[in-house]
Amino acid sequence: MPVPAPALSPAAEAELGQGVSALQGGRLPQATAAFQRAVRLDPRSPLARDYLGIAYLQQRKLPA
Repeated sequence: MPVPAPALSPAAEAELGQGVSALQGGRLPQATAAFQRAVRLDPRSPLARDYLGIAYLQQRKLPA
């Protein structure tokens, strides 16, 4: 049975929301920065990491 992902902290959730909005608006640098902050605030969040990866892929920037 899969284990549910832990809930995001309110601050990380706010950053994630800002990142999603920026991503949908095509503002990739702003989206990336917001997702990076979300990951720093909640490093165990797979959702924040997934969105950060999507933003990197759309910019064709992958961290080494």
